[in-house]
Amino acid sequence: FHDAESDEDAQEALADVNEQLDDLGNKLALYTAEDRADIQNNLADLAEHRVQGQPNLMYQDLSVLERSADNLREDANETARAAWDGVLQGLSECTL
Repeated sequence: FHDAESDEDAQEALADVNEQLDDLGNKLALYTAEDRADIQNNLADLAEHRVQGQPNLMYQDLSVLERSADNLREDANETARAAWDGVLQGLSECTL
């Protein structure tokens, strides 16, 4: 999302992130449906807010994404926790 300059770029980034989350979920199967739905909804919001040029709302979206990913990480085993740590690190780099 960071480099998205158009709606199409944002949608491609959203699809890529969702694909990676699906892959992570298929491999580890440790997140709940509610957390997954929260993440997908907030990724869609983030894409929309990026295209609209609303950085304050983007930061709110990123905060919710961090919270959801942290909740999942807390419930995960060691291998899954390392993967969610990577997600959290990527999100934190977006807020710098």
